[in-house]
Amino acid sequence: QIRKISDQYMETADKYGMIRDKLASAIRKAEQLGCEILFETSGALSGCKEAVELIKSFSSACLGVAWNIRNAYFEGGIDAETGIQILGAYIRYVRIGDRSGSVNTLLGEGELPVTSFLDALHSLNYEGFVCACGNDEISDSDIILTHFRSFLTGLDSNTGHSELFYNRSKTGTFPW
Repeated sequence: QIRKISDQYMETADKYGMIRDKLASAIRKAEQLGCEILFETSGALSGCKEAVELIKSFSSACLGVAWNIRNAYFEGGIDAETGIQILGAYIRYVRIGDRSGSVNTLLGEGELPVTSFLDALHSLNYEGFVCACGNDEISDSDIILTHFRSFLTGLDSNTGHSELFYNRSKTGTFPW
């Protein structure tokens, strides 16, 4: 997964040229091995359109997006509906976290419209993994993950569903 692409690449005339040159052999290898390379919607790609443009510039089915919802929303200004419209079938993995002001918080304790994003993923029939992003105040992953599951299960119980569903490969569960 490529988590950060420097803004300096995006400011050049051929903003994807240097990235294409550096990743060409990795993409060929990923295609041979049946692996995927994911570009995270963070930093220079937080606006989401840039991630899709970058993927299209390679013309390879082994490329996709790790949708970092927190960064796309707070840094890129992308709401749930716009994110789904732009990224659509390119979404292979989701990272979700919350923020209050400039502080990254536990999911549901900030300003992110969580239900809008979960509904958007549901409308896409997304069946992949959803990862909890960390926060600035708590570093204990047990607390973060317990809160994450509890929060998502609580959202689900509001709709009358309390069951967790398996993803397509039966290696993980999700609450919608």
